[in-house]
Amino acid sequence: MESTLEIINELAKDEAIMWVVGGGAVVSENHSKGIKEPEVSGDYVTVEADNWHFHLGIDQVTRIQFVEAESHGDLVSFYVRFSNYNEETLLRGYFPN
Repeated sequence: MESTLEIINELAKDEAIMWVVGGGAVVSENHSKGIKEPEVSGDYVTVEADNWHFHLGIDQVTRIQFVEAESHGDLVSFYVRFSNYNEETLLRGYFPN
């Protein structure tokens, strides 16, 4: 739980991070313009920016990976992936290229 919050807090300090919520049939891509310091309430962390927010059940995150992946031809993406016990992607934080 501590490491999840620490990493989310670090990512939220950078307005260049793109947050991708979900990983299945529907995802939401969100830019960090106006991002605020994450707030913790019980087992949930809320991340909020100018025109979006999400709530993440901290206890649902069972794995955090730093990923380097090919995307869109010869581009390489770097991101942090938060997943649950079923290896389902809950959240990704993409670093700018």
